[in-house]
Amino acid sequence: MNKIQEKKLGRLFSILDRNHNHAVDRSDYEAVGKQVAALRGVSEDSPQYAQMVAYMGTYWEALAQRADKDANGRVTWTEWVESMESGSASMQQTRAQMVGLAAALLDRDGDGQITAADYVKLVESVGYQMADADEVFSRLDRNGDGKIDTSELGMLVDEFLFSADPDAPGNWLLGKLS
Repeated sequence: MNKIQEKKLGRLFSILDRNHNHAVDRSDYEAVGKQVAALRGVSEDSPQYAQMVAYMGTYWEALAQRADKDANGRVTWTEWVESMESGSASMQQTRAQMVGLAAALLDRDGDGQITAADYVKLVESVGYQMADADEVFSRLDRNGDGKIDTSELGMLVDEFLFSADPDAPGNWLLGKLS
């Protein structure tokens, strides 16, 4: 793994580590599911809310199966990186999960399009105050139409996970790497 990939994956890991204990576990993933529901205005007593939390639980199970080597119910940064470096199956699973998660988090109204406002809302919800969010979004919006569709999102995630090119637009998915 090169330095750029390490930096990008470190940022993703820190976003997933909701309780900031330097590991991810089921509660972190459930917290992300709850956050997705809240961003979409879904009430806690609705079936859709339970479905979003369960969806994240499925992501957690897949991660735990491939990365939790000591079976303690937590995946440390070291375990996570080792799982990413262990082979393409792990990276492809991570890619599929990241596309699904990014779409769920970013597309607040579920219309299949991510707008600049959707992007800014997500960035703020994960604790980043990006003064340059508009610049970042313009880099991500490959065709300049003011929104990111599913195919653009897939390309961005691929670049985020696999590209060593510091200028690749997907490297900006979680903000500037500076």
